[in-house]
Amino acid sequence: MKTYYIYLVILLSGVSTSHSQDWEKYYIKTLEQFKEGDLINGSNSCRMALVNAQREFGDSSDEYINTLGLMSSIYYSLGDFYKAIDNYKRQSEIILKVKGENNDEYTSALNNLGASYQKLGRYIEAEPILQETIGIKKKLFGEHDTSYAVSINNLGELYQSLGKYPEAERLYLQALEIKKEKLGTDDVSYSVTLYNLAHLYRILGNNDRAQELIEQALFIFQSKLQEDDPLIAMAEFEEASVYISQGKMLAAEAILYRIKDEQIKSEGESSPQYALTLYNLANLYIRTYNHKAADSLLAGAIQIVEKKIGKSVPFYSDCLNSYGIVKWVLGDLDEARDLLEEAVFWRKNLFGEKSPIYASTLSNLAGVYKDLEDMDKAEELYKESQSLMLEQIDKYFPFMSEAERLNFNRTLKERLDMFNCFAVKRMKEKPQILDDVYNQRLATKAILLKTSRDIRKKVQESGDKELISKFDEWKRMKEELAFLYSLSKKQLKLMDKNLDSLEEEANAIEKVLSSVIVELKNVNQNIQNDWYKIQQALKQNEAAIEIIRVDYFDKGWTDDAFYAALILTKETNEYPEVVVIPHANLLDSMYLFYYKRSIMNTIPDNESYKIFWEEIDEKLEGKNFVYLSTDGIYNIININTLKKPDGSHVIDGMNIKYVSGTSDIIKTETMAKRMPSSKQACLIGNPKFSNDSLNELIPNPNLNRDVSIISNNLVMNKNIIPVSSLPGTEIEVYKIDSLFEEKKWKVEYFTGTNANENNLKSLKSPYILHIATHGFFLGDEILKKHEKVFGVRIDKAMTDPLLRSGLLLAGAGEALNSEDLNYTSDNGIFTAYEALNLNLENTGLVVLSACETGLGEILKGEGVYGLQRAFRIAGAENIIMSLWVVNDKVTQELMTKFYKYWLGGKSIDTAFREAQLSIRNLYSDPFYWGAFVLIGN
Repeated sequence: MKTYYIYLVILLSGVSTSHSQDWEKYYIKTLEQFKEGDLINGSNSCRMALVNAQREFGDSSDEYINTLGLMSSIYYSLGDFYKAIDNYKRQSEIILKVKGENNDEYTSALNNLGASYQKLGRYIEAEPILQETIGIKKKLFGEHDTSYAVSINNLGELYQSLGKYPEAERLYLQALEIKKEKLGTDDVSYSVTLYNLAHLYRILGNNDRAQELIEQALFIFQSKLQEDDPLIAMAEFEEASVYISQGKMLAAEAILYRIKDEQIKSEGESSPQYALTLYNLANLYIRTYNHKAADSLLAGAIQIVEKKIGKSVPFYSDCLNSYGIVKWVLGDLDEARDLLEEAVFWRKNLFGEKSPIYASTLSNLAGVYKDLEDMDKAEELYKESQSLMLEQIDKYFPFMSEAERLNFNRTLKERLDMFNCFAVKRMKEKPQILDDVYNQRLATKAILLKTSRDIRKKVQESGDKELISKFDEWKRMKEELAFLYSLSKKQLKLMDKNLDSLEEEANAIEKVLSSVIVELKNVNQNIQNDWYKIQQALKQNEAAIEIIRVDYFDKGWTDDAFYAALILTKETNEYPEVVVIPHANLLDSMYLFYYKRSIMNTIPDNESYKIFWEEIDEKLEGKNFVYLSTDGIYNIININTLKKPDGSHVIDGMNIKYVSGTSDIIKTETMAKRMPSSKQACLIGNPKFSNDSLNELIPNPNLNRDVSIISNNLVMNKNIIPVSSLPGTEIEVYKIDSLFEEKKWKVEYFTGTNANENNLKSLKSPYILHIATHGFFLGDEILKKHEKVFGVRIDKAMTDPLLRSGLLLAGAGEALNSEDLNYTSDNGIFTAYEALNLNLENTGLVVLSACETGLGEILKGEGVYGLQRAFRIAGAENIIMSLWVVNDKVTQELMTKFYKYWLGGKSIDTAFREAQLSIRNLYSDPFYWGAFVLIGN
């Protein structure tokens, strides 16, 4: 249920009490009972006051108008919104007739009438009333009046109900600012808007911000109101809902049972508020798979709602949806269907066909029809639901920050997985359904990456000085945050820095920048693509493959998953081919471990080809060039290195080109032929990690460019963390420099102490950026043992994967062995988070010539959150990166050959492949030649 709160305006002043002792007696008594929460007796007293007011003063008097308003507010508080509407409507009509519209009484009555319509879900009737109220208040009081703030708060709530989240947030923030200025931050009205904003952020998946806001609101309510005030209970409901969203089930359960016990004592077990408690408890049990307990709770809630409020309210549809899910899971499919059909009916009528919760209910109903074996009906509902979900990307993404888009994307991926599970079951009977699976993949693959890149690009191309200035301000804030994340809590306190406040400010600016996309219309470009366009772009010898990792859904999420490889060739006719690889969890764990162990120990691997690629390979007969868009574990294995039964490797007979999504194929030929935008290159190598000989190891020509030594010391809690120098990287960049100089390129060259963060951050879009140094990726084992590591606080690294991977530059050795970092952002530990701020808009290639630079946290459908993602968002078109520890000497040879071939006129991907094959002739084991992969355009 939507537990946000609509703020009523109750005018109780301006009434003379000297004319009638009877009216005065009942009116004052009503006020006392209303303030004490004795609503039943208060309604009886108010009826007597109303009768006396009409008899003694007439139905156009102030006494009658105000008593009528008080009666309406009592009905509203009792949850009898129909009677509240009748009375507020009557009150507003009398005021308009007697006093006109330009007065506070009329706008207050309108405000409350609109709020009552909202409670019944009658949004079409509520919106023009609230708009009229706001218009009059703006004319009478201006846009900085608290009464104006109350009404825009209510309009924000209406928009939130309709799924217009950007509009709702804008109005809430505007109302909050007015109330803060006029009332202060400890006022109840201010807290009401805090409460509504918390609920909105929970819907958007921004649970940390939601928790912060609801805790503020609850503290103020508890400080200012009586302990039995309904606002406190509503805020506690929201707090419990946030806890449920965060997975803090015990904390949520404790709150809800305490509220339930208090309600039984104070108002019994038949009030709408009690039904809300039952509903929230039921949803908690649904999340913890205790569906039998949820069953009885929802049955009780629905009975109360039907009796006390009626069916045409949003809460009733909420109860129906949850009850339908419970019956579905418990196997009562006919009843589940009936409940969800009714929920679909009410949500369509209350919220409209474009509402997110309508789309969600359609998806639930589709699942029930699937289990009823009515596949045609299930497919129809799934497609309608999926279409609405994809529309929401275009609708909501432009107004969200990166973090909010990430949370929204998780919900989207869940819905896509539900459909994909259905499609795999359906495809034997109707293989054409694979069209929809592929097209939806095109619409959503790497959409977060593409959106982030597009925002930056379009802002820079806009020519809008004010917008570009705002973008620069945002980048400065992100740079400051990156620095602050490297400080201890003690240092932050000494510097008087508030991380939360700066994060919030940066988040707000990012949303302003994101909104540029509304006019530029570039978020959803992939939705216009379909698999047929991709197939038409393929040559006879080519294939395109989209690999999708799908979590298995069966009335709920299971522990199982599978991979589906969708394959297009020139011969594809009616629908894409598919290979389903079951038991994805085994591939992600045991089989990955076997593959990596074989690679790292140079052991022949006769199994990985069969597990990861053989069934796909069988569909590629006659093809020797594959565009491969990966997902899940396929992001961190190199298909080229897989050994076939005949002893050859995949690379021998197949040219595999890694792409962000197969929609890239449409522009690949143009990109491949494009000349460099500038003949500028920047080469960075052999940083001077430390001035202390104790902390810098003696160089070894066969050294690996990783920080496993560092990681091992961290895990064992060693105090001294040595960082090995890499003289081979200086030889590497020197040789590459010579190749560029021969071709008349302008080269910036940084080694030793000059190979530092400041020089890297100051770059302005060199066409080539080559960085040869140590790389790092912080796994869970390290994060669990330390408060701060690699110059980053663990609490931040746990929540932002871009802080868990990076490169070591000059000074990193000293930083790693320092108790507290100096107050400088140039500590030598360059994280992926910092790489986001680089200016690489016209950079054609970034080469990360270090260990494990392709690793990070894998996000389904989005790839790897790590260095490669950060450099691509910063603007780089192509990335060469490593998937495991690389040998210093071999890497030097590989990179030199690559640049020689590329500067000789070959395309980037051809030059890279030929360099790998050349190294393979010298070092036959995949450990040496297969560590690096190229991804991009």
